[in-house]
Amino acid sequence: MKNYHVLKKQYQSDIELLNNKLDEVIKKRIYHFAKSNSEYTSNLISIYHRSPEYITTPLFTWDTLNELEIIRNIRTAGFEIHHVNLFIQLADKLAELHIDDGADPRHVSINLPLRGCKGSNVLWIRPDQFTSGVLGVNGLDALITNSKPRTIGSKPSDLSVLRDSTTWDIVDSVSANQAIILKTDTWHAVDNRGNLDHRCVFAIRLVKNPGFEETINKLEPTDYETNS
Repeated sequence: MKNYHVLKKQYQSDIELLNNKLDEVIKKRIYHFAKSNSEYTSNLISIYHRSPEYITTPLFTWDTLNELEIIRNIRTAGFEIHHVNLFIQLADKLAELHIDDGADPRHVSINLPLRGCKGSNVLWIRPDQFTSGVLGVNGLDALITNSKPRTIGSKPSDLSVLRDSTTWDIVDSVSANQAIILKTDTWHAVDNRGNLDHRCVFAIRLVKNPGFEETINKLEPTDYETNS
């Protein structure tokens, strides 16, 4: 089974709307993080934070979220939105290998490419290459014990394996330049090397953390078997 499902509908109108609404914050964040040579993740809006003071940009509200066709389709399929993220990855960078939310993995991310995604790919490695153990990495929990076994500790040198793709046993990959459902509860990373553009993605996370197969079956049931 693949670790991704390309959506039949690519939601170009939603992508255009999001690019317009988020243009200012994207440009500001790219400028800031390019200067610091780092990546940027923002929880734009969350089910737990409905107050306007929490929202990253006043241009993005629950009303804006409700304008999106993909959100309406997700709700029609029986899901509710937990939160949405804006991910910005600098040009010509390889992201750190990770499992979403680490010790309590989030199974699925539904991603829309906003800009700069043409030369960007998502990679998955053999699921058991690194297993068990929990450690905070850049504020996020990640599972980082080597299956040799060799426990990777908290020293920066111990964490280098998460950034060294020469050690990875890559088993799957897909272009990030499309509306897509990603399996995020297994080791994956975003490869932006060779891309001259900064990658910006809108990521949707669901309440009750449904599984990969369940999400596909409910959102696009007729396409599941042909894409698996």
